Amino acid sequence: MTPELVRVHLRIDRRRPASWLAAATAATAVVWLMMRSPADPGLRSAAAVVAGAVAAVMAIGDPPCGLYGAIRDWVWLRAAWPLAAALGVTGVCAGAGCAADREVLVSLALLCIAVAATGEACLASRRINATPADAASLPLVAAGCAAAAAVVAGIALGAGDGSCAAAALVGWLTCRGALAVWRRQRPAVLWADSPAAVGLFASGHEGRLLAGVAMVTALAGMVGWLFLEADAAGWYRLLAAAWFTAAAVPQTTLAAAEVERRGRPAAAWATFLGWPLIVAAVLAPNSAAAVQRLVSVGGLATAAIALTLLTAGLRRGGASRETALAVALAATLAGGLLLRESGYSCETLGSWQGSPVVRGVVSCKEVHVPAGVVVVA
Repeated sequence: MTPELVRVHLRIDRRRPASWLAAATAATAVVWLMMRSPADPGLRSAAAVVAGAVAAVMAIGDPPCGLYGAIRDWVWLRAAWPLAAALGVTGVCAGAGCAADREVLVSLALLCIAVAATGEACLASRRINATPADAASLPLVAAGCAAAAAVVAGIALGAGDGSCAAAALVGWLTCRGALAVWRRQRPAVLWADSPAAVGLFASGHEGRLLAGVAMVTALAGMVGWLFLEADAAGWYRLLAAAWFTAAAVPQTTLAAAEVERRGRPAAAWATFLGWPLIVAAVLAPNSAAAVQRLVSVGGLATAAIALTLLTAGLRRGGASRETALAVALAATLAGGLLLRESGYSCETLGSWQGSPVVRGVVSCKEVHVPAGVVVVA
């Protein structure tokens, strides 16, 4: 790529709100990891992987094919926005004397690796003519698997930051390897078909694969977390939120208008992920558990309505689908961060108890004082 072509790309991308939102997301993630990172190494690594993947997907969006260079150039130059922001904020904080611990530096390095790995995953999907929504969903799902591997290594095995980061990388490579094997086993004609998104989920061939994987994980989560270990119901809510973010958000924001009307992907994914909660509510051992699970279903429905209205409002306001994707992902990440930092969860309103998404879980009837305002006499 010539310097002149790089300047053309930068002139185009600097007019995209998605580029700036992605850079701001990466910078905020770096500051949060340095100032307010979780104490558990697994959660720290998981947060870094998710933040890096989300920022990269926000920046890459739906790059144009055959316009001012190859698709490879578009992907890597767009991924450079969050990567440069993360490295720049890290350098500024180090220069200002805000030196991070070695453990936090491992998480920051993992965030940058996640940005680069997401760029590679998006490029690989576009090369086989995947739909824009599938190309965005696949790396988000891989990041979710990597985050889960880091959490398991940190909580279940008691591993340190280096081992949790290694577990996250192994989880990512496992997902990428499984996808590569699946692609090779498919008939060659499958990938020569039109990439037009069809069906209930407004997805292409790879999106249908993700729907199948989501079904399997939803069934496993229902049995394990809603029946066998009812106190861990918060883990299923975390699973549902992760799938909704990785699949419903790209398919709703990046699908063509006629496909979006036909597929209604946000409502489809909310129903897809909510039916195990409905079954668990019907078979709940008591009314309190049934109400809690039904309220969680209401939360999924609310998320689907909010995503649909947000996308429609942005589109009516003249925003591009890339901007809608970036805003929706930024809002989702901000909501998760606020939930984490609030330290408050209400059992009777479908709490996230049993999952590590919040700093502490307290009763609705208790007054929770944040740890930061407690003064030791």
